[in-house]
Amino acid sequence: IGDGKEFTGNVRHAMAKAVHPTLMQLLRLYGEKNTLPSHCFVYGIHLSPIYLTLCVHFPTRMIKRTTGVAGWYFRQVVVARYLVAADPVPRNIHEDLLLTRWRLLISLFTVLKHMQLLGTELQHHNQELHVTCTDHVEQPSW
Repeated sequence: IGDGKEFTGNVRHAMAKAVHPTLMQLLRLYGEKNTLPSHCFVYGIHLSPIYLTLCVHFPTRMIKRTTGVAGWYFRQVVVARYLVAADPVPRNIHEDLLLTRWRLLISLFTVLKHMQLLGTELQHHNQELHVTCTDHVEQPSW
């Protein structure tokens, strides 16, 4: 989510809302277990004119204090914030900016590899689900 705004509560809420369907799909895949595989999380990226903020969204199993009922709850954690623009760039931060951009590149590559892993896994699961459903459901006769 990148709308040129600061990373506010409203932006965080919109980001969480955007990843909710993917997290729900992960829970449908693994939710009957009390623990999830370590790759069951989704990245969120917010780009403002100055910073790129990287978040992780993940489900966690908790017991609600007020009711004592266990359930899955979603969490959002800011894992990094990178300076992507400084105009004009002060002389003393050129090296820092270069290092920051290198770290950003590594982070974005990590996000890409994670997206590929989740995409492959979800696609494989959907194909298995399609085969299972079409074997047991009568096709309508039009």
